[in-house]
Amino acid sequence: MKTACLQRAKKRFTSEIALIGQWIELGASFSLPADALEVPESAGIPAFPPVQVEAADANVIGLLLKNQVYVTRLGQDIPWLSVSLTGRKNLDAACVQLLKKVKSQVAHLDLGHSNADDVLLSALRDMPNLTRVSLSNTPVTNAGLKNLSGLKYLNYLNITNTMVDDGAVETLCALPALQSLFVWKSGMTDAGLEQIKSRNPGLQIDKGAAPDSSTTMLQLRAPKLLYSRNIFEDTVQVMLDFPFKNVGLFYTLDQASPTTQSYRYKGAPLVFDQSVTLRAIAAREGWENSPPVEASFVKRKWSPKTVVLASPPSPKYPGSGAASLSDGQIGPVYTDKTFIGYEGEHLVATLDFGTVIDFHRLSVHYAENNGSWIFAPHGLQVWTSDDGRNWKPCIRAQYPVPGGMQEIKTGIISEPAPQPVQTRYLKVKVESLLKNPGWHPGAGQKCWVFADEILVE
Repeated sequence: MKTACLQRAKKRFTSEIALIGQWIELGASFSLPADALEVPESAGIPAFPPVQVEAADANVIGLLLKNQVYVTRLGQDIPWLSVSLTGRKNLDAACVQLLKKVKSQVAHLDLGHSNADDVLLSALRDMPNLTRVSLSNTPVTNAGLKNLSGLKYLNYLNITNTMVDDGAVETLCALPALQSLFVWKSGMTDAGLEQIKSRNPGLQIDKGAAPDSSTTMLQLRAPKLLYSRNIFEDTVQVMLDFPFKNVGLFYTLDQASPTTQSYRYKGAPLVFDQSVTLRAIAAREGWENSPPVEASFVKRKWSPKTVVLASPPSPKYPGSGAASLSDGQIGPVYTDKTFIGYEGEHLVATLDFGTVIDFHRLSVHYAENNGSWIFAPHGLQVWTSDDGRNWKPCIRAQYPVPGGMQEIKTGIISEPAPQPVQTRYLKVKVESLLKNPGWHPGAGQKCWVFADEILVE
């Protein structure tokens, strides 16, 4: 029996090496979704639960996002979701009820550094398809961990820096799919871990670095961006917030990833009078930099009276049709119903302002998720007209094809007119790549372009 278990463990380890090799070949991007990798049958545990569930309603995902429940789809045309509540200290029964709206679709759940306790963890009983759960740095105890009983697909569990101890041995041993267990700074002892290991020889247990090691750093939580609106007519003020004063906050304004060499936040509000994407991190010596947080702020001076699309968006992502491009609403992720999507074609819209305006700049708010075959715009063209029939070229911009998987994000492309021009009409073409590039797992197949607002200054 023991020999068979060891053979299964060896086979699974070999499969994991093969998966890492695939990941490296695809660019080693941490934005690469799980469904971009081919999981060999020898891996033992499927990438997602082998059950059929309906995809979550886009309106439900929008509701979760508005309530600071961060939801990400784990791939195109699959129902599985990743939910992150990391750092939330105000989780309550109402939040648990929101999670139940996607209880069947959630495969990954991150509650790290939150106030999730034994009572709130009862929500896990209603999420039968969980494969990954992080409870690190939470007040969870052995009693709360019992809520994981019955999760037959759970293969990853992080209980670092919790009060879970050897009293949870039976609970952990009863998880049939468990492959990876992180326990450092918990109450688990070597003796308790040996009991678990003897009953699950293939389990990988991470006990962390030795107490005197300086090689392992904890990651800071992301700072908060405080602001009243994303779209503005004159100026907008933004503040960066972090609970501890001895942590540095650094930011960029050009969509580049922030580092400690970027602008340092000094505490005063940042005032913007132009469209910009703000990205920020927290950093402190001896700690790993926080993940970045970002928000786009878009200036609009002129609002069109009407917007007409040359062709309707895909029925899969119709948004509100042409109205999505001028309703003053921008979404945090492509699944937000503010976005309209075009598959294998460009987005072309004609804006009529009803009267002559002084046109200086045009911006487009877009979404990007290469794993779901959604790419940032490849180009932007703008024409002007006095009568809506005769057009003059005004703006022509081209953007490079990415060389590998890009991070999942929303952003802004913004281009000035070569010189200010008076016009009543604008024709805007948001150019798509049309097909996935050669390095993509779906190379040569139709890709998407997503936008949810066109802003005119």
